[in-house]
Amino acid sequence: MWRLLQHTGGWDRDLSGDHLDMDHTISRSLGVPLPLTRDHIIQYACGRPLDL
Repeated sequence: MWRLLQHTGGWDRDLSGDHLDMDHTISRSLGVPLPLTRDHIIQYACGRPLDL
């Protein structure tokens, strides 16, 4: 019998949102203008706590 693993670590989109759809929030938080770069999104995400 095969079992799929359930991934439970990281960010939960239902709790903290999808970082790829948070351009205005990330822009304000980092104090950078739009459009964002991949590095901006990574910088923002690395500063956020993981959802438990």
